[in-house]
Amino acid sequence: MRAARCPPSRRRLGTLPWNSADDAEVRVAVTSEGGGAAAGPAGVRPLDRRMLTVWTVEEAAWSAVLVVLAAAADVGVRAAGADLPWPAGLAAVPVLLLGALTTWKVPGVRYRNWSYEVAEDALELRHGVVERVHSAIPYYRVQYVDINQGPLERLIGLARLRVHTAAASSDATIPGIASGEADALRQVILERAGSGDAV
Repeated sequence: MRAARCPPSRRRLGTLPWNSADDAEVRVAVTSEGGGAAAGPAGVRPLDRRMLTVWTVEEAAWSAVLVVLAAAADVGVRAAGADLPWPAGLAAVPVLLLGALTTWKVPGVRYRNWSYEVAEDALELRHGVVERVHSAIPYYRVQYVDINQGPLERLIGLARLRVHTAAASSDATIPGIASGEADALRQVILERAGSGDAV
């Protein structure tokens, strides 16, 4: 009797084999930030470079929120009668500097570490900053694929592909796909999953 197939998963430093001749072995590895990554196999695709703009704006927005919160906390403590040893508002300066640094550096690191591959047997994703994660979703697990766009993504012509599987924990999202290519990529994934337009 044929063994039951295992659902896709993400694991550290391991392999996930299936008991089937037509299922490829999926390797999942994690390395530390800054480690040299081996050259990717043919077919590995980077995200659209405009994703750098999206991530930069997001980082800047979060940094601005944190600066406002730090300044408000400083003012609130002083209003409560506390005598702080630094000028009013100075507590927000370190937050501002840290936010500027992350806005400058983090989007580029995220972009360099994000790639995907529509391989023969599975959709493979590689991403991560502090941890490098390589995960895979076999096509036979794919149920349907959504195309999503936020306001900024619509403005600059990008989309996100969300791949839904039988197990919600193994769903995946590919950001930074050019709007004109998103539907074609969706169709390729669905065709390999044997779903076509019926999904």
